[in-house]
Amino acid sequence: MMFLDRYAHPLSESMKLLSTTAVGLAAGALLTACSSSNSSLATTQDLERAAREISMAIGETPRPMVDTGSTVPAGMESAAEATAQTAESAVQALEAAALELEQFSDELEQELSDDADTAVDATTEQAEATLEDVTPGAANALAIRTEGPAIVGEIAPEFTLRDQAGTAHSLSDFRGTPVVLEWFNHGCPFVRKHYGTDNMQGLQARYTEAGAVWLSICSSAEGKQGFTAQDDLTALVEQHGMASTAVMADADGAVGRLYGARNTPQMFVVDAAGLLVYGGAIDDNSSSSPSTVEGANNDVAEVLDALLAGEQVEPRETQPYGCAVKY
Repeated sequence: MMFLDRYAHPLSESMKLLSTTAVGLAAGALLTACSSSNSSLATTQDLERAAREISMAIGETPRPMVDTGSTVPAGMESAAEATAQTAESAVQALEAAALELEQFSDELEQELSDDADTAVDATTEQAEATLEDVTPGAANALAIRTEGPAIVGEIAPEFTLRDQAGTAHSLSDFRGTPVVLEWFNHGCPFVRKHYGTDNMQGLQARYTEAGAVWLSICSSAEGKQGFTAQDDLTALVEQHGMASTAVMADADGAVGRLYGARNTPQMFVVDAAGLLVYGGAIDDNSSSSPSTVEGANNDVAEVLDALLAGEQVEPRETQPYGCAVKY
């Protein structure tokens, strides 16, 4: 350290002459503080305390002088002058040391303050950068919406239905995974268009194997076209070769109305954070003819491919087509 290198030797020499004085004691405190300042134990308080002690000691210590009017024994005058000069040099060295010690203390305190400010700024910048990278869906990852209506671009409303095995599933059970909601009615010719060509079953198998969840929901009321009792769901799955994660009956229409499902088939896609990112038709060909499946642009597949590839999907809607839901 510059301070220690510059003053350690002069201070040590001065202490030999002033060791019994207040200045000498203060100089010892200074050397101790200087030595400590080379280690991690040094603090600005140690340095400031040493500086104060030195300043007080200097103020209380008279400058050694030789009284030329008095009688000095032969051979002693030169020694007295030399001692006085040495003491004067020691006091000057201590004064300079105290000044530089105060400066060093101020610089150290400023450096520690600057380091702390830099660390806070870096942490703040990192937090801001992280927030900028968070998508709207991820920012609401823990939100559960319990009321409707379903709105594309917002958190999908929570619901609970039982599957063909009688197991209850809530939408929030599948957070962390894209979810497809498919409204179906096997008596509807538009639904038969996609099941008769194995288009729907192929999509179900393809995307559940890729890691998505596919929930097929029938909201037909009892006595209406497509109604299926809870106990008959397993037979329905086997009859049509459905490859959904779960097939569910919504006979009272509560979930269908919650999502505003108007047609069969009608599709919704929920992203891994619970955001409803798609609502509408399965594809862009509204004909009921099975021959029109091939060549149609499949909107659901397009959204799922992007989600499973880790891409951000801009929420969007299309006009659904098909039979009216038989509430």
